[in-house]
This record gives sequence, structure tokens and C-alpha cells, in this order.
Amino acid sequence: LGRGSSGAITLALAIPQGYLCALKSSVAPATASLLLREIQILQFLDSPFVIKYLGSQMFPDNSVPSFHALEFMDGGSLTDVVRRSGGRLQEQVVRQYTRSIVQGLCYLHGRGIVHCDIKGQNILVGSSGVKIADFGAAKRINTPSDEREEFSGTVLWMAPEVVQRSEQAFPSDIWSLGCTVLEMLQGRPPWGHLSDIAAAMYKIGCSEESRPMPESISSDAKDFLLHCLRRDPADRWTAAQLLSHPFCQVETEDVCKDESSSPRGILDNFFSSPL
Repeated sequence: LGRGSSGAITLALAIPQGYLCALKSSVAPATASLLLREIQILQFLDSPFVIKYLGSQMFPDNSVPSFHALEFMDGGSLTDVVRRSGGRLQEQVVRQYTRSIVQGLCYLHGRGIVHCDIKGQNILVGSSGVKIADFGAAKRINTPSDEREEFSGTVLWMAPEVVQRSEQAFPSDIWSLGCTVLEMLQGRPPWGHLSDIAAAMYKIGCSEESRPMPESISSDAKDFLLHCLRRDPADRWTAAQLLSHPFCQVETEDVCKDESSSPRGILDNFFSSPL
């Protein structure tokens, strides 16, 4: 199915239960530690907006996991959905997906967990909705000192304070959320047009430049993004505040099912391919 920050992902059939699941496996010590971190966090989570952990298999010495099983989301990642839709999504669909991601962040932040790598590739789509996945970079914040221990993520979605290596806490996830919303609306995050990573890091971490908003989006979308993409983390809205923003006040629609169950979905493509 692909790769996450903590290992390769393979489609599997659970026997004798008979349901499909995604197996995330580790082939190197470095990814094994990320796999273990993901398990340590996911096994205590239970939210309709977070990928469900189903179990794991340990290596014989019982020190690190060889793989763990997660629920299978047949629509692929949000990045896949954007690509299949021609590079951008309709705003009504973006609003629905965004509300679910924000609800997931409310749940995580309420339990002291920073995801540290929110982006389209780590949001999975299925008939049950969209869910936050890939917790290999995630961390718990229990004391103020914990916020400064390490820095993770993907550069183009990183908050300025993370690029500067000054802190990574709940507001950093909110910046990444804003980048992900722009990814849905225009096909790439704010500085996704830059091929030079060093230049992107400078633009994000050192300049005061703000990327212009797409002209075609609504005033609610622009205002939502402005509350996410404030350079000072103290000025960004929390996930709970964003949940009450007009951009997230959407009617419940089955847009997720429409995307995941179409002939463009992962399983349909697989089974329709010639042998």
C-alpha cells in the first residue's frame, strides 16, 4: 500500500475473522523504534477520527515489534484523493474533511498528544470518513520541558518554530493543518512550489512572507487559514476554537464514501487490473 514514517504498509486478510487490515512492518532498527512509538500511542486511543490499532507481533526477543495491524482505509490517503480529483478538491468536500481532522486533533490534544506530522499523506480516507494516521513522529506532552525534546515532521508542512527548532507543541499541529487545508484546495502546501528544501526552510522559518490565498476560495476558508497560519504559535487558534469556526460548520454529507468507494479506489484498481 505504501510507506509511512515508521515502516512499509501491506494489505492483509485477518484469518479467521475475514476482514482486511493494513500491516505496518519494520525492516531496520531505526524504523522499529518509530513503530514501537506508534504502538505505544495508538493502543490507548479510541476515536472515529484516528486510525484504529488492531494488534501487533513482536520479534522473538520481545524488544521491538516486527509489525502491527491497523484498520484498512480503502480510499487511500488524502493526497491520493486530491491527485485523483485533478489536483484540488471542491471546497464543500474540503470543509467536511477539515472538520473531521480538527475533531481528531481536538481528541489528540486533549490527551496531551502532538502528532508532529499532519499532512495529506497521513490522513486516510474510507467509507467511515477521514482519519489521522501515522503516529511514528508523535509525542506526548506532560511537562513544559517535553515540548523541546525533539523535532519531527515534513518540511513543507512544518511550523516556523519547528523549522527554527525552538518548540513543537499543539500549535505546530495547527500550522500543519492549515498547510493540509491548502493542499486540498490548491494541490500543494504554501511553499510547495519551491524545489529547494533549504529555500523552503528559509521562507517558513526566517522570513515574514505569507503565501497568497487562492482567489477562488470563500472568505470563511481564508479566515480559517489565517487563524492556522499565524507565525507566532501563541496567536494560532486551538483545535477546539477552530471546530467552532464557520468553515467547520458543515452539513453531514457522505463525501468520504463517494471518494473511497468509486472505481478509482485502491481495491477497485487492484482487482480490475489484468492478471
